[in-house]
Amino acid sequence: MKYTNKILSNLLKVFLFIILLSVEVTASVVSDNDGSAFITKGEFDSLKNNFQIQIDRYNKNIDSLIDVAISSYLTGVKAERHIKLTNIYDILGGDNIKFGLPDISPTVEPNTGAVFFFENGDRYGVGILMAPGSGESRRGVMNPMYQWWNDYEPSHFRLGKFIKYINDSGKKFLQTYEVGAIQAVFSGGWWTGATSVQESVINQPFGNGAQKLNVPITVGSYYKCDYYNSIYRERKDVDLDLSNWTSAYDISTTDDKVFISTTNYENVDVLQESWSDITASGPFYNGNTPADGSSHDEGDCTIIGINLYNWTVDKNQQYDLLTPGFYYRKQYSNSLYGGVQFFKATKKGKVKVDTLKFTRSSPGIVYFAIKSSPFDNLETLKGDVKFDKIEGCTVDSSSDNRYSATSGDTVKLEFEVEEGKTYFIKCQPSTTKSASNTLYCGIDNGATIELTYE
Repeated sequence: MKYTNKILSNLLKVFLFIILLSVEVTASVVSDNDGSAFITKGEFDSLKNNFQIQIDRYNKNIDSLIDVAISSYLTGVKAERHIKLTNIYDILGGDNIKFGLPDISPTVEPNTGAVFFFENGDRYGVGILMAPGSGESRRGVMNPMYQWWNDYEPSHFRLGKFIKYINDSGKKFLQTYEVGAIQAVFSGGWWTGATSVQESVINQPFGNGAQKLNVPITVGSYYKCDYYNSIYRERKDVDLDLSNWTSAYDISTTDDKVFISTTNYENVDVLQESWSDITASGPFYNGNTPADGSSHDEGDCTIIGINLYNWTVDKNQQYDLLTPGFYYRKQYSNSLYGGVQFFKATKKGKVKVDTLKFTRSSPGIVYFAIKSSPFDNLETLKGDVKFDKIEGCTVDSSSDNRYSATSGDTVKLEFEVEEGKTYFIKCQPSTTKSASNTLYCGIDNGATIELTYE
């Protein structure tokens, strides 16, 4: 109250001072006995000085109040900036990427023994002889001959189980899982110098050194044969594309796998074994009567000294040293179990992920997590990012920072990120580990990632 009265008093004095200034004064100095209606020069100067002091004080207070107000305003208001981050996942393959556990079992030994065909023809027809143990019910001469090999050697005909990969700049990229074998194929024309078919004798039709698949093989001597064509080619019972698969679970790292590089696969250069003479007995005819009325002989067809070759197997047989195929010729790499790079945080702040949609080979629940480094080789999916805000998904395990969403639903996420870190995402079609070539999950293209920072 006193402070208010003081202000009013000072304002009154200022008002009086202004009035005094507006009055025309004929004398600047008056004597002490001029009456109470006038003030002396000393009083006037004192009043003037007091007024100036008050003005200075008010100006100072106003400046201080303005400074405080500005400072408070700047402190309370954050200058936020927004930036769109690169979706690395889409770059690495996007909706082509499959998180799952393929049902594959490479054998400890390659066991890719040859499936051997001997195809022979004369001017009246063609007959095919097929070796035993090749996965077929027939063991010898195929339709229309229905004859057998004289020497039955099933040990020569084993199907190998192996993983084929690309080796590029010291890195290995999965391509396919295959179950099959090398086919050593000889096709030749029997002796047709007479009106009937004669015995054919073939010496070493399949070479003595490295051969390339699907390229004619230079054979040894051949006798009583009009023509021949001999090659190694591949036979595939199972061919699973692994180039876009990555593991949704942990993977085995033991040295009991078989890996064959694409380069080694194209070149058959490891001698598997050599056979003794193999004879196919007659009669050989196709049931048709030759146009000139002649008949077919019932002579044998003898193959001498057959050499069969195999592929060179990679000695370092571990899954964890191989990177997924979808990283091929990309600047990113990771282990099979480590998840997939999602984005890199260029600043410290909060990330908002929008339009995130999970896919599944059959509609259902997808389990996912995000980690600020590659995932560990564990069957249980565990992340280290706890979301501040979620939409379209639920918490599956708070201790593991694992979430679940229905495939096809739109998911939105918000969480804090650290500058310079690359964040990985990993998902599972089920929390129960089970090998399947048809069960997998992934992420649709087009998820947007926005970073807000100061």
